[in-house]
Parts: sequence; structure tokens; C-alpha cells
Amino acid sequence: MKIEWLENTGRRREHLDVYIIGEKKGETTTGTRIVFCNGAQHKVTKAEQLLVGFAGDRLYFDEATPSSGYKLRGYGSNSGSRYVRIRKDIPEFYGEHRLVFDADQKLWYVNKRG
Repeated sequence: MKIEWLENTGRRREHLDVYIIGEKKGETTTGTRIVFCNGAQHKVTKAEQLLVGFAGDRLYFDEATPSSGYKLRGYGSNSGSRYVRIRKDIPEFYGEHRLVFDADQKLWYVNKRG
């Protein structure tokens, strides 16, 4: 008997730091999920919460306290990916990103797509 093995040809995200997608409930977009891949959340924060802020064409990330920030959630105990959900739809940032460090602000950010 010959076994024909199937290969996982899904998209790999080794080259990514962040990807951003909309969250839907039915046909309505209810917010945005910001996913940090391959442990990239450790560049932004050592805590379990982070702040998300806008300035021009940039989406910034900073450490936060439990009372002020979005909680980082995980996909599983062995996953290097963590995510936050925000209640704002930001389609102009949807897509795959590399984190960039702003030396003036001393913060990590991603650029708007387009």
C-alpha cells in the first residue's frame, strides 16, 4: 500500500511580527484583532496588557496596567502568538506588518497599509 502524504501549504508567518484583521459578528464588523506573531509581543511589553494608540499613519503599542490596557490573550500554551481585541474597526491597518521602533517616542508601531 502506498501512502500519499499531504503537505501543509498554508501561509507561514515566520517573517511577520503582527497581522491585523477585522472581527465580525454576522455581517457586521465589531472590532479588530491585532495578533503578535513569533513572540513579537515581547518587543512591546513585558506585561500582560498593552495600550494601542494612533498618530497619523501609525498604530503605536505601549505597556499598560491591568486597569488601562488591553489584555494579551493566547492561542494555546505552546503558541508564540498572542492577540488583543479592540472595539474599533481599523481596516486601513488590516494586513501583515513588521514592527518598527520609533526612537523619538521610544515605542513600537506599524504603518498604515496603502
